[in-house]
Amino acid sequence: MEPAPLVSIVIPIYNQSHFVCGAIDSLLAQSYKNIEIIVVDDGSTDDLYDKLDNYKSEVKIFSQKNMGQSAALNKGWSESTGAVLGYLSADDVLYANCIETLMESFSDKVAVVYCDYDLIDASETVIRRVKSGDFSLVGMYQNLICYPGVGALFWASDFKFLGGWKTDLVFTPDFDFWLRLGSSKNFLRVPKVLGAFRVHEGSGSIVVISAEKPNEIILLVESYAELIKSYGNLDVARSIAQLRAARSHWQSGRFVVGCYHIFSAFLMRPSHFFDGSTYRLLFGGLTRRFLYRVLKLINK
Repeated sequence: MEPAPLVSIVIPIYNQSHFVCGAIDSLLAQSYKNIEIIVVDDGSTDDLYDKLDNYKSEVKIFSQKNMGQSAALNKGWSESTGAVLGYLSADDVLYANCIETLMESFSDKVAVVYCDYDLIDASETVIRRVKSGDFSLVGMYQNLICYPGVGALFWASDFKFLGGWKTDLVFTPDFDFWLRLGSSKNFLRVPKVLGAFRVHEGSGSIVVISAEKPNEIILLVESYAELIKSYGNLDVARSIAQLRAARSHWQSGRFVVGCYHIFSAFLMRPSHFFDGSTYRLLFGGLTRRFLYRVLKLINK
């Protein structure tokens, strides 16, 4: 019987020491035991190393100046020795059977294996359950669905071949990586809730973001225009990118800029005006933010 492949999980962290112990503990508690845990400090200025002191014998720790999440992940994966790679944000957790369950479905015919997950708040109260959706090429390239989330695993050989995440991307480096990977191999969803994504004041779905970041998805579509045309309708993808940019601008209080992107989206694809999914996409971010504020008040 062949030994279980080593799975290397990288935790990139920047000033989130109050959450990192939960992330590390969730990896140490995995039923799958052949795991390499790597923490990459991206220039933190808080008490991170006080928290990490108790894990020195169980976790590999690297540090770098503040260069962003993509650079931290690339650093960690480059230092890893596992055949299978994954990552865990410092504020998220994996449930105890996550890696074992995913590895049972992983094979050399699959590029990425991923799961469903919970949305939790800062105190780990479940807000709602997220069904990631079964993978399709049209879904990813035309409808811009980023299927893999918390707990996703992929092959180290693919990381090396593709050169990792692009460090010039802040808002969409994961999606860019999946786009490059998805054109050659299949993704597999395991329809089980195996982890939790934490929503809090500092998370991307809540925090106010700069005016440049939402436009990354628009530029991404243009950079992969030929690839997108191979699997779907480029005009649909362009319109959805404009809608996603609009949602991010609205989430950050830039309503006029958001409306401009909505107008651009409808010009590209007028039928989106009559599509209910358009409005779910647009208002999803605002609803999430409102729900978070309500739960925060309730839990005070």
